[in-house]
Amino acid sequence: MDTNKDGVISLDDFDDLFNSHGGAKMDTEIWDNLLHEADKNQDGVVSFSEFKESMASLLHRGLSKKRKNHNN
Repeated sequence: MDTNKDGVISLDDFDDLFNSHGGAKMDTEIWDNLLHEADKNQDGVVSFSEFKESMASLLHRGLSKKRKNHNN
């Protein structure tokens, strides 16, 4: 996801990633909100440790929801 290989994920990286795969220009507000949520230290980019933490949280929430729905 770090398209410019600077060690962090930025809004420009998301835009580059999706445009390079033939996707339409992405709504920057959506990506800005996602980056803001993952950017724990509020420096405007997502470090690898912030990315790992966000993905772990996302997976945990998804698994918890799946288990809850399976038990009902």
